[in-house]
Amino acid sequence: MVVEKTLRIGEKLGNYRGLAVGHGQSARIHMESGRYDEADTRYDLALAAARQAGDKKLEGSLLQHQGGLADERNQLDRATRLYQQALQRFQEAGDAGSMMRTYNLLGVAEQKAGRLAEARAWYVKSRELAVQLQDQPSLGAAAQ
Repeated sequence: MVVEKTLRIGEKLGNYRGLAVGHGQSARIHMESGRYDEADTRYDLALAAARQAGDKKLEGSLLQHQGGLADERNQLDRATRLYQQALQRFQEAGDAGSMMRTYNLLGVAEQKAGRLAEARAWYVKSRELAVQLQDQPSLGAAAQ
């Protein structure tokens, strides 16, 4: 498979960022194909590579996507943990837009789990950041 060869070459060259992106893309393909266990494994590989690269934003993005996979599998407590880890990486990277979206995802996961007070608290945080960033679409999402 071409993807596997490309990933092996990237690993040999020490291109950890490229390796993380490649594994992340592969995870997404597996997820869209309903191969959730394979997707989860790929996200783990992608995260390890992102950590090697020292890229906090990429690591946060991958954690957010893996949280989406857990949410899709109705593993809501795990999704919440992954989203919180993503939030921490985005905070470390100073990425307010990604923080805002992650707050909203946390609200969705908590709402699905029936923890409405927690969901509301996350939505409020998302809305506050959306106001600061003057992000109208995210204001609408937080309001819903």
